[in-house]
Amino acid sequence: MPSARRRQENALVFAGRRPGKPAVPSGGAAHVSGTAGKGTEYSGEQKGESMLKTMLIGEWRSGKSSLIRVLSGAEYAPRKVLAVDFFRNFVNTPSEFLENRRFYPALITASADCDVLVFVQDATRTFCQIPPGFASMFNRRVVGVITKIDLPEADLERARRFLKNAGVKDIFCVSVTQGTGMEALRAALLCRQKVQERPEHCHLEDAEVYS
Repeated sequence: MPSARRRQENALVFAGRRPGKPAVPSGGAAHVSGTAGKGTEYSGEQKGESMLKTMLIGEWRSGKSSLIRVLSGAEYAPRKVLAVDFFRNFVNTPSEFLENRRFYPALITASADCDVLVFVQDATRTFCQIPPGFASMFNRRVVGVITKIDLPEADLERARRFLKNAGVKDIFCVSVTQGTGMEALRAALLCRQKVQERPEHCHLEDAEVYS
């Protein structure tokens, strides 16, 4: 059986870090695997730099990359690889880390460098791969984001139940293509204040957040 130190090193490798290599500091610039970012350093006046260090977790094609692109105000196109992507103040995790329990230690390790975790749920999905009580695994604030709310097949109440079952209390409803709810989400990621409680029902024409 591998030693505790060996298991920790394996988790670091899964998280895209080599043992002994420090994580990208919160608020600092990072190099992104693939072509996005190209190792550019960004000033504090640019979009995304003043945001909390945020890690996104979700299924494949749930909208994680689109959220990062809009929230950061920059082009972002990660490769589909089994590695964590660092882009400005955002950490994008592969869907495989959520779908396979043996990668959970990698998610926990990567979350240690973050301020807030975002569970992303596609509103059109009839299933959810985020396990019940999943939020309790992390010693960080966790918020939920329901994406693709503008599509005809979107079911907000179903998506809300999925995220609530995962242990998420604060949930945002957004449409990246229409911009609905994005300002409310961006504002929540700019400071450490508790998300203001809203009615249980989510109106698309209002600020899309409820607790």
